[in-house]
Amino acid sequence: TERDLIGRLANVRDTVTERQGRAQLYDQHGSLQEVPVRIKPGETEIPARTEVVLLSDDRERGVYYVLADPLGDGEPERQHAESKGTAG
Repeated sequence: TERDLIGRLANVRDTVTERQGRAQLYDQHGSLQEVPVRIKPGETEIPARTEVVLLSDDRERGVYYVLADPLGDGEPERQHAESKGTAG
């Protein structure tokens, strides 16, 4: 479900603003998903190719709110390998 994506790391495809943005991430089954993402009002825009964390979803608007990964080393590919049981 959509809630299963909250807390996961994603890669921003194009700049994330209050009105637009998309990010890609692997779901719990290892399938690549592309989802609409936004920042909260007043937050700084997030440039493409930035790692973000999906914080919450807005079901009415059909978007996820994101924040740039504060550690910047989340490696979504590693998360993908872990979800497949192939991380080493």
